[in-house]
Amino acid sequence: MILSPHLRSASPWLDDFARIFDRAFQIQRSAPSNLRIVDAEDAWTLELDFPGRKREAFDLEVVDRKLRLTVREGDDSENRFQLPLGPTVDVTGITSSLEDGILRIRLPRRSKADESTRIKIS
Repeated sequence: MILSPHLRSASPWLDDFARIFDRAFQIQRSAPSNLRIVDAEDAWTLELDFPGRKREAFDLEVVDRKLRLTVREGDDSENRFQLPLGPTVDVTGITSSLEDGILRIRLPRRSKADESTRIKIS
């Protein structure tokens, strides 16, 4: 926890802010240094540079709403990165591609229609 406990409990607003602040720093610590985020209206695209790497060097999965990327280096060493996915990401539509040494991971936004459902009363 980055913010001290007495600040976290001073008010509900500060407690919410502290959670957001702590989470942002957790993400920052685990993010690779070459990460770029492209924000579009329908999706976010993560771009990472991995010159000379082949597709077989990567494992990409979503577990418990966390995007996990494992990059095998060779000699049995690997790097792992993890990024929590918020509720606005449609995890069923995530796609990725590797082209010219750039790994692109597209995180589509959930549509507003996905957020509401009409329920019939019987």
